[in-house]
Amino acid sequence: VTTYSNDGGREENLAFYRRELQAAGWREVPTRQFEELEGHRALELERGGSHLTINVTPVGEEGDRVVVCAILGARR
Repeated sequence: VTTYSNDGGREENLAFYRRELQAAGWREVPTRQFEELEGHRALELERGGSHLTINVTPVGEEGDRVVVCAILGARR
């Protein structure tokens, strides 16, 4: 699990991960998590039996985001 914060917008963060991970062979799949809770958004991807979740959540002052990246292994 990797966690960091930045001042990028929610959609900017999601677009970055969508573009970069798809270029690396990850395929986006429908999210199984809550889709929207106070600005939270999730992006889920799969590649070769591994499952990756990207969560973008607002924190602190307006505009700050925490991004959590977790590779979860095989999806069941």
